Amino acid sequence: MKQDFDAAEWDIAGILSKDLSKISPFIVRYIAAQQDIKGGNIMLHSPPGSERVVLKLADFGEIKNAKFDPLQPMEMTFRGTPQYMAPEFFQSLFYQKVQADAKIDIWSLGIIVYQLETHSFPYDPRNEQSIRLFMTRKVLDRPFQITDNLLWDLLQRMLDFDRNTRISEDQALMHPFFTGEQTMRELSPEQYQLAQTAQYSQKIGNSNITPFDINPQYIFPLTEVKKIIGPIDPYSEMAYYDRQFNNLRPAQQ
Repeated sequence: MKQDFDAAEWDIAGILSKDLSKISPFIVRYIAAQQDIKGGNIMLHSPPGSERVVLKLADFGEIKNAKFDPLQPMEMTFRGTPQYMAPEFFQSLFYQKVQADAKIDIWSLGIIVYQLETHSFPYDPRNEQSIRLFMTRKVLDRPFQITDNLLWDLLQRMLDFDRNTRISEDQALMHPFFTGEQTMRELSPEQYQLAQTAQYSQKIGNSNITPFDINPQYIFPLTEVKKIIGPIDPYSEMAYYDRQFNNLRPAQQ
């Protein structure tokens, strides 16, 4: 995780926030386009005692606020990390602007999903010409590592070179990869248990519970992360970032 975020970025990302209602998958509420979604800007946060992991975005240097006039679409120029940028940025001239909305973030998330499955990019990430050629050819070849047909269908829709037909965030969450029978069969008892715990918490008045907290399909158990990176102590992690956050605050006069 990056150690060079400033206080405002930590606050916006919500790493220390206990208000889980401000977080939703794929994009942070009230943000139209983060424009720099990449693996290094996604943090895994486990609220102490929750036994679940929440994905949170960081590095908001390129965000566009969603509180805008829908009759006046926002635009932005070529900025961000080229390996994760949507094709519309490459298809325009450097100084031209493109429409700024969640469709550009869906592309970035599609690249991250591709990385998670293949440990690679669909182009040479070190060569901008290779990236531009990929955007010009507009061909996404299916890698041998992706054997799940539902995942491949979702990925194709996320990495649609035409922004007009690219899947939206709402459509992605309703895709059969997340909601189909295969997914339901693969849900663990722990996911159901965590969902039931959240439902009870909501019933007794916890207003911070979101629809994603009570749906086992969108629950990421802490035990799954531990299988990958080993033992985790959320309380120690929170204490560490409390100290980091406090060190970033201006000294009291």
